Amino acid sequence: MILYTVALSLAFLMILGVVLNAVGSLFALGLVSALPLLIGMSVSVLALSAIIYFRDRSQPKPVAVETEYRIPLSVLAICLFPLWSIVGTYFMNYYGANFVLLTMLFGLSFIPIVVTFNKIPVKFYPLLIFSVSLSLLYYNSLINSNLTGWDIHIEYYFANLVKTHSYWNPTLPLNYNAMLSVVMLGPIFSDIGGMSLASVFKMIYPFLFSFVPVGLYELFRKRTNKTIAFLSCFFFMGNYVFYTEMVQLARQEIASIFLVLLFLLIIDGKLQSLRGKFLFGLLGFGLIVSHYSLTYLFLFSIVVISVAMLFIESSSAQKIRDKIIKSQANKKPPTASFHRLFLPKTLVVVMGIVTFVWYFFVAGSSSLTALTGVLGKILRAGLSGLVNPSTSQGLSMIVSSGLPLHQVNKVLYLVFQGFILVGFLVLIFRSRFGNFSRAYIGFAFVSLIIAFACIGIPYFSNALNASRLYLVTLIFLAPLGIIGAIFLLQGLGKIFRTKIKAEAVMKVVGLLLALFLLFNSGFIYEATKNNPTAMALDNGIDYPRFSDGEVLAAKWIAHDISKGPTNVTVYGDEYGRLLLSELDFWQVKTFWGDTDQVANSSVVYIYLRAVNVKGEVMASWSNQTYINIQNSSFAQIVRNAVLVYEPPSEDAQVYRLASPNSSPAF
Repeated sequence: MILYTVALSLAFLMILGVVLNAVGSLFALGLVSALPLLIGMSVSVLALSAIIYFRDRSQPKPVAVETEYRIPLSVLAICLFPLWSIVGTYFMNYYGANFVLLTMLFGLSFIPIVVTFNKIPVKFYPLLIFSVSLSLLYYNSLINSNLTGWDIHIEYYFANLVKTHSYWNPTLPLNYNAMLSVVMLGPIFSDIGGMSLASVFKMIYPFLFSFVPVGLYELFRKRTNKTIAFLSCFFFMGNYVFYTEMVQLARQEIASIFLVLLFLLIIDGKLQSLRGKFLFGLLGFGLIVSHYSLTYLFLFSIVVISVAMLFIESSSAQKIRDKIIKSQANKKPPTASFHRLFLPKTLVVVMGIVTFVWYFFVAGSSSLTALTGVLGKILRAGLSGLVNPSTSQGLSMIVSSGLPLHQVNKVLYLVFQGFILVGFLVLIFRSRFGNFSRAYIGFAFVSLIIAFACIGIPYFSNALNASRLYLVTLIFLAPLGIIGAIFLLQGLGKIFRTKIKAEAVMKVVGLLLALFLLFNSGFIYEATKNNPTAMALDNGIDYPRFSDGEVLAAKWIAHDISKGPTNVTVYGDEYGRLLLSELDFWQVKTFWGDTDQVANSSVVYIYLRAVNVKGEVMASWSNQTYINIQNSSFAQIVRNAVLVYEPPSEDAQVYRLASPNSSPAF
């Protein structure tokens, strides 16, 4: 009930925002603001309440209230982890002290072990999952008072346009502008909640995204037992992508909620009723207007599953199945229950049409252009690009080298990939590891296809990001990793003629997951000072996070441009351009150490953030190591420019270069 309520509420807010925006455009009014939103929400809620009242008044339903409801102290203690995480980020932001966050991560690592010892009542597993999820997300999202990461700065730019003008312009040609999860939800939460837009991205979006693992628990527990379901969710949350990259992708955080609930509807077979179809329609629309890549992956999965089901239900497949059943008459039945997948073709066709129409007419069809561009690169690469680290981000991550301790983490990942493959085979040939339907096996198979595509197909993972794709595949593959681990560990016992109880195996899996989190979160590297990787634990790591002084310098450029000439170009380094994109995405260019000329504009601004002021810059696009800026080609350009602004903190600088073509630097 809570999961569907959250998803439907988000869909309702996005639809309300679009309706108000359409009405406002007719009368040249900006209606995406606090007062119109409050009126629209109030009228809608009152109307819906009236409908519920008149529908149900003849059949009043008694409400049972449990008067004696006690929560164990152990559960209360675990629910304090989000507060622990918030306090830890406070100490890190203001004092540079990471000991609170380190103890929080160490405490979280014990949770899968505690669960396998049955120390937490099963009915509190969903609450525990939500607590762990929120703790990990806040551990990264609340670092620094300003926005941190990559895509989120561009998302902020488009959301801020709507908040500033109280109007959404759907014609701006960029993918981000077509995503209502950003351009509507962000401003609505900000206006109604009285919060800054940056605070909404850093606090509200991660809070909502924390419902995704809870939805996965609901999906997993019906196929396995509750302990395996919990460990599967912890495996999903333990991946660094979950709490590092996802907090920088507001649109994907929201889309993931719709995606998981769509899968839950399909796998649970709830689409036969009118209510189920209505839910599918709303959730499908929510997914379409939240994230283009997840929409494409969902439609791809549905098409593959539908084609596979047509073959399975054909007469040829029936004959093969009859032979298998006859040959295994005295053996255990197969795992998959052979009920038919009920997925109305009309719903799928309508969703495909809505996807095309929305992406074609909104944001200048940029989403469809991006898709065709990726497909074109894959086709042009041909067979020569298959299984090539230079064209496959996924394969490049596997074959990359590193320090020994960091290689241990990669080995852990590969071990769990092996567990997943074994778990998939168990899913097909064994019956004692759950109640998986053909639909679930089908989606798991598609997830494996996507995972292998990240490794083998050129430019596929580069365009959609291999790490993010891997997290999406875990929606179905996570429990297979746990099942595969259990099967292999028990198999080892048989080899050595030792019977290993299931409870003991689960404890070993819990220990592996604890190590998995400690490595992924950066705890091990920070504790041993072995080339730390977690920016949330080390202020010395260069990352797209910005001080107040750097933000002041960027805002100064925006203010100066607003009263100056129109033919202006702004330069920032690879990370600095991200902050500048919050202010004016269209005018920002990237400089590298080997940059030896700038654009032919009447005025050029050069933005140097703290790392650049200290004398470092990334060498080049192909070699993103740091070099001394004084020894770089770009240094000559800076020498011919004039320092025009420096914040009181002196951790940023702004240079201005007039008439660059007449400069002797060129």
